[in-house]
Amino acid sequence: MIVRGMRNYIIILLAVSLVFFGCLDSTETVEEIPEPEEEPEPECTESDSGLNKNVKGSVVANGITYDDVCESEGTLREYFCSGTEVSSNLVDCGEGFECSQGACVESEEEEVEEPDCVETDSRRDYTTSGTLTYKWSDYVDTCQGNYDMIEYYCEDDKMKQENHHCDVGQRCVDGACIVLDASCTDSDSSNELELGTTIQYGGGMVIGSSTDSCVDAASRTEYYCEDGMAKSRVEPCPLDYYCEGGACHMLCFDADLGKEFDEPSYVRSDEGIFNDYCVDEETVMEYYCSDDNRMSIEKQCNLYCYEGECIESDEVHCDDSYSGEVRLYYGSNLLDSATDTCLDYRTMRDYICITDAIEYVNDRCEDDEICYEGSCRRIYEPTCFDLDDQEEDNGIYVKSSVIKTTNNSILEIRHDECLTDYSVKEYMCDGDSFRVEFIDCPDDEECRNGVCTYTRTCEDSDGGKSLSPGFVSIYDGGSLVTKEEDGCASDTSVYELYCTEDGRIAHTTLPCPEGLTCDSVDGSCK
Repeated sequence: MIVRGMRNYIIILLAVSLVFFGCLDSTETVEEIPEPEEEPEPECTESDSGLNKNVKGSVVANGITYDDVCESEGTLREYFCSGTEVSSNLVDCGEGFECSQGACVESEEEEVEEPDCVETDSRRDYTTSGTLTYKWSDYVDTCQGNYDMIEYYCEDDKMKQENHHCDVGQRCVDGACIVLDASCTDSDSSNELELGTTIQYGGGMVIGSSTDSCVDAASRTEYYCEDGMAKSRVEPCPLDYYCEGGACHMLCFDADLGKEFDEPSYVRSDEGIFNDYCVDEETVMEYYCSDDNRMSIEKQCNLYCYEGECIESDEVHCDDSYSGEVRLYYGSNLLDSATDTCLDYRTMRDYICITDAIEYVNDRCEDDEICYEGSCRRIYEPTCFDLDDQEEDNGIYVKSSVIKTTNNSILEIRHDECLTDYSVKEYMCDGDSFRVEFIDCPDDEECRNGVCTYTRTCEDSDGGKSLSPGFVSIYDGGSLVTKEEDGCASDTSVYELYCTEDGRIAHTTLPCPEGLTCDSVDGSCK
């Protein structure tokens, strides 16, 4: 329509020209004006073929490019063509996807490093009992007495601990400081004879405290708790006790009334009961009282110590009427005994009675004799003698010899020896010849000079067979191997541990004095 109008306009101009200028020369060529080209229709193109949120696309419209772009971490603006025009939508990437560089892509899960230190309560929360786990080990908030606690907490992924004293009006219970409302505590509630203090709480605060005190030398004012309230009463100390410093103390009592070395006895005091005992065969430990304090002294006996007393010579008699054995008696009690023995294959030790005491002489056997089973025996045929074959322990605790003989003399001798530090090469008889066995020493022994020898030492805290609470320790060199404590054998007797002469642990049962019972807590008579 526009082209046609232009052509008509040109024709009119030519007509006007002819009118004013005359006719044109027929020979002139009139140049024809070309028709203008048609303008292109507008276009819109897109690279990702429509709405595809998983691919970053572009839209070109009217020479302008529009790229898909992230509006937020999970939202995409997607461009697309709507006819010849450009349009866009906001697209939600959805769960498990995130918007990145103009497209929705799968989210990458970040690895969260597990902490080394984790706790159930909030750091230093003293009012809550918590458990802290540090590198697979658990630590629980713990009470230290009635008013103190250990609080475990995490700091910079490390385990820390703090000793905390509960605030006034609080008490530590199961690892937490709790408020005690209208309550009462008594420090000597387990033993009212001791000095104690009663504290009264109200509204979580201390509103008063009272300490036990002496009324006179034989009675005291005892403060105690009842139904959460502090109360008091005046009461006498038990018989054989006296009051001092607010507590009832036991009077020191000596059953033999002094330093009586020839009478076995005991001393009773606040510290416990202490029995006289024999330090060794000739020394007694005597307990006595001095100014209501327990004291002790060692004394060398003139002759012999027996069960905590020194024995005089006129009370002892020696009997050598037994074959190869001598016995020493105190009344009907056997004090000691000795059996003739062989020191080696040529020497016999003969025990004898001299002035109501056991003595010995060493006798040398004749050339045609051998010492065997405690006596010198004549050699009269070819045979084999094992000098320790009577030992129940196979002879591993005896340094001995095995001897092969002819008709009247010794042909060959073999001596026991150590194969290693912990085993014995033990010689024995096999008919009239030799054989050998290799024997391991017990776990707590070593082989020394052909004999399994106990090398550990024993220490008794209460000095021996005593009713005092104590313990026995075994040492190997300077290292503690084991420790065992005295206890109760029954309601009225003590299971008493002590050290044997060879340094081992042994036990016996001791009866408590009349009127006393065994305390299962420490094994003492009270």
